Amino acid sequence: NAGLHQGFTSRWLSTRSRKSSSSRLKTSGSSRFLLGAAWQKGLVPLTYAAIDRAIELNGVAIEQNRRAFLWGRRAAHDLAAVEKIAVGAGPSTAQVIRFDPRKSASLDELIATRVAFLTDYQNAAYAARYEQTVRKVAQAEAPLGLGDTLGRAVARGLFKLMAHKDEWEVARLYARPEFRQELERTFEGPYSLNFHVAGGPFGKRDPASGKLVKREVGPWLMRAFRLMAPLRGLRGSVLDPFRHSSERTLAAELLTTYEADITHVLAELNPQTHARAVQLASLPDKIRGYGHVREAHAQRVASERTALLAPAGGGEQVIEVRRTATA
Repeated sequence: NAGLHQGFTSRWLSTRSRKSSSSRLKTSGSSRFLLGAAWQKGLVPLTYAAIDRAIELNGVAIEQNRRAFLWGRRAAHDLAAVEKIAVGAGPSTAQVIRFDPRKSASLDELIATRVAFLTDYQNAAYAARYEQTVRKVAQAEAPLGLGDTLGRAVARGLFKLMAHKDEWEVARLYARPEFRQELERTFEGPYSLNFHVAGGPFGKRDPASGKLVKREVGPWLMRAFRLMAPLRGLRGSVLDPFRHSSERTLAAELLTTYEADITHVLAELNPQTHARAVQLASLPDKIRGYGHVREAHAQRVASERTALLAPAGGGEQVIEVRRTATA
């Protein structure tokens, strides 16, 4: 959110009396610093465990980003104390909040992290399907002597499509003990949970725009999540009550098409086609959001995909995204 980013920047990093600390805090970790400040103020509707897991899954400068997030939280809680640490009593005693150089995780590390996640997400067989595909790509790319950019692109893109946050995944995340533990650490005294959801049986479309709108659901939904979580193996089967929703239909189309495209590019992979293969494998990075937002991104990506496949005579599996009623 640009407005939120600007607000935190102006509040914590850019005032005249804070120029010295600002110059030290504007580093590659500044976005995590601002995220930490926003989270501490209650402006980010995610648990600490979820954010920490996202930083880990990103696989880039993990410890640096964790520290930046922590310093942002501290600044939101007690800015004066953070400034004192940053600048000391004056220029002669100034201390620099040091961030380590950016260091990317190896491809093997990326694969291992995502395999563990997908095992929890679905099962070991589902995770093995992911690993086998990425390893196959890495094996085909290695003889070209062009690094592992294609392997990394597939590791990211395939994971994003396979780990789509559907109804089963939402249930799993909320049912995790870590979520309850985070609530207990954050709140004191009695509290109740209310959820704003648009998926499954709660999805209703605005009659004017045709877009899904969220509905508020009471604390009983948490009990439903606990019942659903161990049954997530039903995902995609005939017993999956959500399998015909527009969101799930699109997710399945995107994954099926992506896997077919990877098979296609591997069949013709050489030094001349490598760059285009990386572009094609990276397309899932551009698909964000849920509902109509995700549909719009998928439409744009489908057009880019067609253009990338056209030189090689591909494009016969172009995605057509249609808006259908939620089951």
